[in-house]
Formats: sequence, C-alpha cells, structure tokens
Amino acid sequence: MRTSIPAIFAVGDCAQTVMLARVADMEAHVAARTITAMENGTDLPAMDYTTVPAVLFTYPQLGMVGKTEETLKQENIPYWKSHDTDLSWPTYRRIGMKHAAYKILVDENNCILGAHFLGDNTTGLLNTFKQAMIDKTPVTKIRENNIMAPYPSRESDILYMLDPLID
Repeated sequence: MRTSIPAIFAVGDCAQTVMLARVADMEAHVAARTITAMENGTDLPAMDYTTVPAVLFTYPQLGMVGKTEETLKQENIPYWKSHDTDLSWPTYRRIGMKHAAYKILVDENNCILGAHFLGDNTTGLLNTFKQAMIDKTPVTKIRENNIMAPYPSRESDILYMLDPLID
C-alpha cells in the first residue's frame, strides 16, 4: 500500500486492492502500524487479503472465504473437504429453506483453506470461518467452540459440517 513516496500510503478506494469498506479500515490500521514500525525500526506488518470474505446479499446469501477447490487443484495443494448441496437439517426444514449448501476445505493439519456457503445468515458462518483461518484453528477446535452455539442458528450447524472431517 506504500506509494512512490515512502511515507505515504494508499488505502481503500485509493489502493488497487479489494474494494470493501472493512478492508479499507484494516488497510488503514496496517498502514498506521507500518509507519510506527518504520519510526521504531521494528518489523513491518503486512496486509493479508487471503481471509477477506465475499458475500452476495441475495436470498439465499452466497458467500465464501479463502480458496476455492479449483484454486487448490491448480496450485497442487492437498486438501480434504466436507460438502453437501441438499441440506435437510432441522434448522433448514423448519423454515422451509429449499436451497442451501456448504463446502469446507481443509489442509493436512485440519486448518481451514476455504469455506463456501449458500443459505440464510451466510455472513455469520463466514465470520466464524474467517476467524478460524486467521487464528489457524483446527476443525476439532472450531467444532468444540460451536457445540453451544444457539440452536437453531446456522452456527449450530457447524457441527454437522465439520463431522466428516474429524476422525
């Protein structure tokens, strides 16, 4: 985000990055920390765009965070997945939702590489998996953390999504 003038940074709409308000907010934080680090001679922070979630605010919502299965194949990254395109869980049946799906992609350490959702409240699921990616939380811990998620929320369905990935 540094411009041709070393002490000037471009963020948000002035930068050639992901054009989302919260990304601009994070870029501003990283730029401020970078300026401070330059003054103090400490390690420079970096902006990480790999965990930026994307959502289509349609109904149902379609959203993703991280890599797609196609990208992992192109990059020859080994992965495991849990997915379903015909969800008949009680949380969906009770509201008559006919179109809902998910795909969770993990690495050899059972950490999230990508998560994709179609349903209502996709944003809540994306936030959970975005944070798990940032913290490098393995699926066993994500599942444990969501055992007491309020039912019938989408987050309470995380248990079903992760079970196929847990030995």
